[in-house]
Amino acid sequence: ALVNVAGVELEGPFADKQWNGLLALMRVNMEAGIRLMHALAGMRADREELRVINTASLAAFFPMPYKALYAASKAFIMSASLALREELRGRATITVLCPAGMPTTPARVEAIDAQGAIGRITTMNTSEVARVTYDAAMRGKPVVIPGIINRVILAVSRAIPKPILATLIARRWGSVRGYA
Repeated sequence: ALVNVAGVELEGPFADKQWNGLLALMRVNMEAGIRLMHALAGMRADREELRVINTASLAAFFPMPYKALYAASKAFIMSASLALREELRGRATITVLCPAGMPTTPARVEAIDAQGAIGRITTMNTSEVARVTYDAAMRGKPVVIPGIINRVILAVSRAIPKPILATLIARRWGSVRGYA
């Protein structure tokens, strides 16, 4: 089995970021997990089915100003995982985890708190996310979005055209984080 939870998150104005930081985000978030899956898929060809959990993010579904490359890298993980899930059917079962904020470090807790009520109601305990994800992966579910509030937010957002959604997110995120 492979549980890919590695990830780098950069937040803030794109033009203010150093190229090396952006490159590290892309390499860790996109390249590392795909390299591991590729190596394991080749090694497991004649053995029992490989189980993979790739961690994306709820951000994978949104155009996110001030977190553009992070959200895009998570969308890449989502798309590649679902495509490879089908391609490797019978040899691998791939599940994509798309959590909202999780209080994994003091910096993450601070970022969640800065979002106010929305940050607090969309955040889930990491042990609960792990349990829900494990159960879903064992049932062969392709995508896991922990938390009813997060699933409702995603469902409602699908009715909003992406360019308008990007504008709304820029206003909200930019004002909460002091970028706009």
